[in-house]
Amino acid sequence: MVYAAISYPAGILADRMNKWILLGIGYGCGAGTALLLASNISSLPLLVLAFCLGGAYVGIEETLEDSLAAQLLPAHQRGTGFGTMAVVNGMGDFISSLTVGWLWAVYGPGAGFGFASGLMVFGAFLILQMAKINHERN
Repeated sequence: MVYAAISYPAGILADRMNKWILLGIGYGCGAGTALLLASNISSLPLLVLAFCLGGAYVGIEETLEDSLAAQLLPAHQRGTGFGTMAVVNGMGDFISSLTVGWLWAVYGPGAGFGFASGLMVFGAFLILQMAKINHERN
């Protein structure tokens, strides 16, 4: 429900603010979700928060990645660019699922979600650095 509720407002915000920063915020929501799940929470309010953050992450990420790709790619290469992004995302999902699943099986859910949270923090950092670079260009 959160994903559906946030996608449209995220698109409106993306038209009015720096897309890189908004995507970084989305990745931060994902990192917060994974961090909460890594901490083995059992309280209902924190579980609701984790799922709301997760919905916000996906709603922002799916809206902004496509929007940024369209902005960055020349019109005559958008089809190839979107296809390449889909392949890279799919391979990344597969590899990260294997890694998190292995960490979970060997060391427990905290290790799997902790690893995922670390990668999302790193991704948010990189995206925010791109925001800075993009801002300096313009």
